[in-house]
This record gives sequence, structure tokens and C-alpha cells, in this order.
Amino acid sequence: MLNQFQCTAAEFNAAAYNDADSIVLFLCKECAAAIDKLELPEAAAKAAMAYTAQHDDIYDAGSVTTLVLPHGEGLLTLLLAGCGEGKDCKPNNFRKAAGTAARALHKSKAQKAVLAAPILLNAERSKNLQALVEGLYLGAYTFKRFKSEAKQAPLCEAAVLSAVPEAAEIINAAEISAEAVCYARDLVNNPGNVVTPQTMADDALKLGQELPLEITIMDETLMEARGMHAMLAVGQGSHNPPCLVALRYNGNGDAPYTAFVGKGITFDSGGISIKPDDNMGEMKDDMTGAGAVLGAMRAIARLGLKCNVIGVLACAENMPDGKAQRPGDIVRAANGKTIEVVSTDAEGRMV
Repeated sequence: MLNQFQCTAAEFNAAAYNDADSIVLFLCKECAAAIDKLELPEAAAKAAMAYTAQHDDIYDAGSVTTLVLPHGEGLLTLLLAGCGEGKDCKPNNFRKAAGTAARALHKSKAQKAVLAAPILLNAERSKNLQALVEGLYLGAYTFKRFKSEAKQAPLCEAAVLSAVPEAAEIINAAEISAEAVCYARDLVNNPGNVVTPQTMADDALKLGQELPLEITIMDETLMEARGMHAMLAVGQGSHNPPCLVALRYNGNGDAPYTAFVGKGITFDSGGISIKPDDNMGEMKDDMTGAGAVLGAMRAIARLGLKCNVIGVLACAENMPDGKAQRPGDIVRAANGKTIEVVSTDAEGRMV
């Protein structure tokens, strides 16, 4: 379960729609002709075919049209989610459409939904299936940590219909990927007084305890010993010391490693070359690169991918303290090269 959605795999059959309060149809223009093959309830099938026959503007990727139909003694919500036309009918458009559908389902307080797409009648469309589920989870993401009265949508059980083999495993992998993205989003959305360089190091250590990841953290003393004065210079104006975090994942023996390196400036005031105050609060997200790397390493390890990867987080806080680096300073980087600091707001290339 993620973001108040629980997705399960199901096959195309009429019984799959039993007790559903909502149905989402993912349609590209060319696929609409196959609506009658989805085993839909009669009322939903007629409404969907009638509406698509009369409206040619519902296929824009990410658009959702809502129809409310009589259903037994109650009502059934039918969402027509556009996935593009022709060559635009690609997995990413299914991801986008599912994101919009997720918000619509939560807004309508749906509790039991069925997701169906004609393209998923094709057993070879696993990428579309994974993208659809990722989009549903990601589209429902909200950051509520600091809201005094955060409202929670009801849990929505979503059956995803497809003819794709091993659909349950694909849906599980999609949830792991989406959860890692939400993890990174949470890091980025937190303010600078919550996420500091030490917070990033602590989160990495926690991942190392939970997952097959080897964690190395270099503090100021170790960086000084390595001659990493460019990074130390960026962080020297803050009472939150900088650190360099490395996460190593070995899933493929002696194969070469791929490295992901992320900028982790947990707050960027600009230093002595201070930024204008307009929108400076957004500079809490100058650690997005490092947050993305941390989320990626989390997903790679949880998925058990057959690869070797190193993730590096270069974390510091760029502040205008009396100890801060000055424009005109010259520092020596770990590779021996000297750097003249023209603007202290160029901290990204320094770390």
C-alpha cells in the first residue's frame, strides 16, 4: 500500500468489476475501438462507447473525463483517461494518465476501483502496465508532514486488469520504484532545518541497515586528510558540517560499477554572494540530486537488480557565516587543482 492505493493484478473477466465503485479506462484514440473486449458492465460499456464516438478530444495524455452512471441501487464513477494518439501512445503517457486518474479517484473518495486498458489485452505490454501502476502511486503523492489538519483519502483497492504474464511481480516492482520516488520527494519537500547534511548521512546509514548496501561516510576530518578543500570550503560557513556519503551496491560480482553522483546542498543561501530573498526558501531543494541518488539506491537494492552501482552524495550547507569562504579565495581540490572562488553561489561545481 502506498499513498492510499493498494494495487493487485487481475485478469480480464466480468467478475473483476463486481462491487467496484469506480472504473478507469485508459484509452488512446486507436485503442478505443476495443472497449467492447474489456468485459465491462453493460452500462459502463455503452456509456464509454457512446462518449468516445461523440467526443474526439478526450485522448490528450493526462486528461480525465468523469461520467457518473446509475449502478444497481447506487452510482458508478467511470473515468476515461487519455493516453495519446498514434505514436504518442507510449508508457510515459500511461504514467501521466494514471497520475491524473489517481487524484480523481481520491477526490471522489473511491474505495474499490478497476483499472482497464485495451492495450493491456496484449500480453507483451508489460512496460505499459508498470508505467500505469507507477503513475497511480505517484499521482496520489502528497506531503502532509507539517499540515495541522491533514486530510487522508480513504484506502482505494485498485484491481489492474491485464493479459501480461507475471503481472503481480510487475506491479510489485512498480510499487517499489514509486515508493523510492516518494522517499526522495519527502527529502526534498522537508525544510532546511529538518534535512541537513547529517540527516542525509543518517538516512544512508539506515538504508545500509535495511538493505544490502555498504555505506561509507567521510566527515570533515577525513575530507581534510584527503585534501578535499573545495567541498570543505562550501560548508565552512555553516554550523552543520559537510559530509560525503557513498553507498555501494554489488549485485553483479566483478562487473564494473556505474556511479550516480548527487549534489546535496541542503540549503543554499548563496553564501557571501547571497541570493535575493525572493524565493530563497526554495533553496531547500538544492539537495534534490542527492535525494534522487538516495532514492535510486533504495530502489536498486530492494529490486535486487543485477548490476553494480555506487551512489555518492556530496552534502553541505552554503551559509554566509563569518567563517564562510569569500569571493576571491583560492582553494585546492582533492585532485590537486586550485580553484579561484569568483562567486560563493557557484557551490554546486565546488562539491
